[in-house]
Amino acid sequence: MIVYLDTPIWKRNYWILKRFIIQKVGLEKGNYKQTFLMLKNMYRWNYLFEKESRPEVLKILAQYEEKLLILQDNTDIKTNLII
Repeated sequence: MIVYLDTPIWKRNYWILKRFIIQKVGLEKGNYKQTFLMLKNMYRWNYLFEKESRPEVLKILAQYEEKLLILQDNTDIKTNLII
């Protein structure tokens, strides 16, 4: 089974901003220094992923339709995945 977590762009944008703020104020340690340039680059990456990479990934995954499960949220795993 292939599980693809396909979260909406607005949710990824929220996570990017939330992580930036939490690490910027020092509540969480990050792997790199949080700067506004890095925040801008993360948003840029997110939009490029949405427009370019995501359609390519979905196209590749289409050939595995019979064993593919696409979830919109990680909380959907419990309701859609039989273990």
